[in-house]
Amino acid sequence: MSDQAKIVIVRDGTTIEISGSEAFVREQITTFKDVVTQAFESRNEHAETKINSRVSTSSPNDGQPNEELRFDNLLHIEGEVVRILKKVSGNSKAELTVRTALIYLLGKELSGVNSAPASEIRQVCEELGCLDSSNFASYLKGAKQWVLADGKKGGNKIYRLTVPGREKAMEIAKLENGS
Repeated sequence: MSDQAKIVIVRDGTTIEISGSEAFVREQITTFKDVVTQAFESRNEHAETKINSRVSTSSPNDGQPNEELRFDNLLHIEGEVVRILKKVSGNSKAELTVRTALIYLLGKELSGVNSAPASEIRQVCEELGCLDSSNFASYLKGAKQWVLADGKKGGNKIYRLTVPGREKAMEIAKLENGS
């Protein structure tokens, strides 16, 4: 199995994502670095250009994420299927729901999928005993700094992590993985 890599660059609501073999992604970074930097700088010449990026690569031996992105005591990832292996800590149903959603969405990203439907996240919350079905959507809506929702009210929304959400999910996952 070849090494897989992905880079996500986000600035001012613009997202550029490149994924494929590690060699391909490195080649594209080299090819487009000046163009991307110039485009971001031209949008606001007086602002400091800050490119938030995340590159995850697989180990050449086992196809699993590199050690920094592995959470073997918390997540089981097989293909695009993500399982949270234990209950997540939290003081309220709202906190448990948000923390579970963040960890699940992080697991989906690590599997190569950048979003998940509400129905999947609800199922995970139900399995872990933290689903409050009447307040589920409002809990995630209250976490909009970490989670973006696409779709209509009353429909099956699709959720994905924001950049701060990814950072928060990593922080929570590191804590939960070690406990």
